[in-house]
Amino acid sequence: MSESDIQLVSLKQAAKLLGLSVSTLRSWAASGKMTTVKVGDKARRVQVSELRRIIAQGLEEAVEP
Repeated sequence: MSESDIQLVSLKQAAKLLGLSVSTLRSWAASGKMTTVKVGDKARRVQVSELRRIIAQGLEEAVEP
């Protein structure tokens, strides 16, 4: 898979899709429970494949330590 094939969404979009707050996703990313991609100086994005993993496993199970 090339870099151009990777689909990214903003934390705001991901939060809306998962029914969570942006701050929850930031917390998950900071603790390593969810992988994000840094875009530019400050912006972070979530790969669609990461969202699929979280949805498939169930929210709580997907982010357990």
